[in-house]
Amino acid sequence: MRLIPNTIRGVAGIALLSSRALSGQTAARDGQITAVVEQLFVAMKASDTAVTRSSFVANGRVIPVQAGGQASTLGQGLSIDQFVAFVGRNATGTWIERLWNPAVRISGPLADLWFDYDVYRGATFDHCGVNSVQLQETTTGWKIVSMAFTSVTQGCAAHPPPTTETENR
Repeated sequence: MRLIPNTIRGVAGIALLSSRALSGQTAARDGQITAVVEQLFVAMKASDTAVTRSSFVANGRVIPVQAGGQASTLGQGLSIDQFVAFVGRNATGTWIERLWNPAVRISGPLADLWFDYDVYRGATFDHCGVNSVQLQETTTGWKIVSMAFTSVTQGCAAHPPPTTETENR
C-alpha cells in the first residue's frame, strides 16, 4: 500500500523538477530575444550601422504603423538598407530608445517580442509607442525579421528620463 503514495510523490517530484528546468530554459530564451533588441537600441544610440545591420535578417523590414494610413502604403515600411541609413544619419548619442514591459512568445525558430518603448533625443522626450518584433533563430543566433511599431507623443506611460545608469539597460 505504501508503494502507491511513494510512487505518486516520486512522479510529482520529477514533474516539479522538470517544470523548474523548463522554466529556467524559457527564461534564458526570453532573455536572448530581449537582448537582440536591446543590442539594437545600443547600436542605434551609437549610430553603429554595422551592428544595426547584423541585428536583422538580410531582407528584414521596419514598419511604422499609423492610424488612418493610406491603404496603398500600409505595411511597406523601410528596408534594412533604409533603416541602417536612418541610424547612420543620427549623431552619436542622440537617439535613446528604451523598452518596457517586454512579453516574449517562442515557437521553435520563431519568436515574437511585444513591448512598450520610449525615445529620447538626448535629454528631450521625442515619442513613445508599442513595438512588435518578430525574430528567427538562425545558425548565428536570433535575428529580427520584422519590427512594426506605433508612435505617439501624448498619453505615454511615465518612465524616468534616461541617465547614464538607466539608458539601454
